[in-house]
Amino acid sequence: MGDGQVTGLITGIERETLDQVRQDCTAAGDALRNAADRVESQLLPLVDDAAITDWVSSGRLTYDLSRAAVTTALGIVRDGFRGVAAHYDDAIWLIDQQSKVEFP
Repeated sequence: MGDGQVTGLITGIERETLDQVRQDCTAAGDALRNAADRVESQLLPLVDDAAITDWVSSGRLTYDLSRAAVTTALGIVRDGFRGVAAHYDDAIWLIDQQSKVEFP
């Protein structure tokens, strides 16, 4: 980055603004990854631990199907968090490239 240059050469964006956007993207990506890790390390095991092995009833089928649905939904949420975090990583890369052009 250039020495003391505060306004971008091409778009006129201020360095402070671009840096803040990068920080916000980094924070959002980190928060999403942390949320995905929490779903995987805390919530999914809770559902797994909720299995009832000695229950024989037609109600158990419904219970087991519900647990499977919750497990699937949590997996989708976890993967969604990770997917959005990856988009923030891409945005950070693009911001870094723009910064090199704006502030050579």
